[in-house]
Amino acid sequence: MKSYLLKLIILPIMVSQTYLCSQSIHIEWSSFNMGFTTSSSTTSQIKSVIGLPVVGTTKNNISWIESGFLVDTLFRTPPVGVGFDELLPSRYYLEQNFPNPFNPSTEIRFELPYRANVHLAIYDLLGKQVAVLLDEEVTAGVHNMTWNGLNNFGLLVSSGVYYYRLVTDDFFQTKKLMLLR
Repeated sequence: MKSYLLKLIILPIMVSQTYLCSQSIHIEWSSFNMGFTTSSSTTSQIKSVIGLPVVGTTKNNISWIESGFLVDTLFRTPPVGVGFDELLPSRYYLEQNFPNPFNPSTEIRFELPYRANVHLAIYDLLGKQVAVLLDEEVTAGVHNMTWNGLNNFGLLVSSGVYYYRLVTDDFFQTKKLMLLR
């Protein structure tokens, strides 16, 4: 019966480059850190490598890209990229719609630092609710909603100035948009 020895190899990581790209962070580094290794006590050969998981704070899973290295020889790990699907915002924020003025549709983007009940609606100049775009619990993160210029009954609204309002339990904000037909 063969016996196996579990070794922990801890070596430093040298960060060579980091930069922020839109909604992701790109980190490049080189390391000799292989995590845990198992080796045979009779042959001293490495039998397997068990890596350590990445731990971080993100709404979604982290994508991990790693490419080849040679076990039992001196190696340099190629650059490794860690991409976050979406960074969590630190505050509530309602952005200006885009495009504005618009025809036939516009995007409304908002940020939530926490899960919240969200009501996002369109109002005319008299304050009458024209369309409800969202009325439900939403996870923390950056969200986009599209308004296609239709009211709650599915009918086209006329050209003009409208307001859109984002309301949560502890935040509200209103902005103006313009529909040109």
